[in-house]
Amino acid sequence: AKNYAEAYGPWKAVFYKHPAARIDMYSIGADILKAMIKAEKDEAKRNELVDELMQIHDRHINHLNAVNAFRKKPLTRASILESKAHDYFVHTKPLDATKAHAMFVETLNIDPANAGHQIMLDLMQVSSAIAKKKEAHREQIIKDYLLTSELAAKNYNKAKENAAKGDANAATYEKMAEMWDKVKTNIDGYFINSGAANCESLQAIYAPQVEANKENLDFLKQVINVMAKIGCKDQEAYMAAAEYAHNIEPTAGSAAGCANRYFKKGDSEKAVEFMDQA
Repeated sequence: AKNYAEAYGPWKAVFYKHPAARIDMYSIGADILKAMIKAEKDEAKRNELVDELMQIHDRHINHLNAVNAFRKKPLTRASILESKAHDYFVHTKPLDATKAHAMFVETLNIDPANAGHQIMLDLMQVSSAIAKKKEAHREQIIKDYLLTSELAAKNYNKAKENAAKGDANAATYEKMAEMWDKVKTNIDGYFINSGAANCESLQAIYAPQVEANKENLDFLKQVINVMAKIGCKDQEAYMAAAEYAHNIEPTAGSAAGCANRYFKKGDSEKAVEFMDQA
């Protein structure tokens, strides 16, 4: 009947004595606590309820094997930690943004291939907020952006591939693709609004790192991808990364980047040489 205040006592009595009595005790408890948190006006009491909500997730993990034995589709530790991190982010006031960010990063790295879209959006939202206040965080948000945008793109492409099969689940996969497309757009939006997504910031962050990683192809590709997406192909860091990447693994794109670099320097002969390669 959604009478959460009355349900709290009986739920709590069972929950702490018999943690595996029902598989839905954890979701029911979370619903009860969230409703009580929303209704509570006293900050101290509200924080106590938030702490108890965190304990529900921790207890769920501690008894996960016992509870999963009764589930048709077992939950994972990573999925529960995602819920815990999201609940901390939404309900903690005032929010410790640094702690929330650490929770999101730690959780996302447990099982990134199966991570849900919400944790990606949460991570980028809090990372963007930190970057706006702390310039030192701008390098970190680039790492967050690379991780989340790549995961979202992979999920989008997978959904589109499954939708293209044209079987009975095609419509479902198409909806999933639409959802992931929106997630990609929102991830881009958080990054662009963070203050780190401008050519000057990227040049300052990447210039020294490119020289130190001129034989690290994976790193060079990251620099090229990020700077190209933001429209910073005229920056020296981008052009240097393109040339170093070209030396390791020549492609049409890297050759064109090298051509642009030498053209900017006024070396037309060298620019033509690379453009011919492209």
